Amino acid sequence: RFLVDGSGHKSPVAEKFGLRQRVPPLRTESRTLFTHMIGVRKYDEILAPEERPGLSRQWHEGTLHHIFDGGWFWIIPFDNVAGSENPLCSVGLTLDLRKFPQRGVPPQQEFEEIVARYPSIAAHLAGAEAVRPWVGTGRLQYSSTDCAGPRYFLMAHAYGFIDALYSRGLIS
Repeated sequence: RFLVDGSGHKSPVAEKFGLRQRVPPLRTESRTLFTHMIGVRKYDEILAPEERPGLSRQWHEGTLHHIFDGGWFWIIPFDNVAGSENPLCSVGLTLDLRKFPQRGVPPQQEFEEIVARYPSIAAHLAGAEAVRPWVGTGRLQYSSTDCAGPRYFLMAHAYGFIDALYSRGLIS
């Protein structure tokens, strides 16, 4: 009797009822470059002992973010808990479109150019290899005109999205 759409960006309900705004009225304007890699070193192992912050857990045991003016990297190892054996690591870069407009270069090339600016990130990714094609997106942000209507409701990511750095998934 009532449809709750939790599907995300490609929401069939938003599509069916023409709810997507062509230009989202959001201040954030970002895009991403990403892939999955193998051979990503543990960040803790590239730091000198005096550079380690003395945390109760290692950086490798969670999602690591390298943040800089105009963007941020994510490093999400899939083998970071006891018993996990998946050698993959999600590696990506979110860029502010106003500071890093699209230039028409391949995503891997642009990623490597930006990594080269940051010695600690370059060391972190040294020797890692992509195991799936690189992806480069356009603007990530999207929004809808309404979240509810006759017999339907759009959940958060079916309605809109700002940036993964603000994602509830980081605290779930």
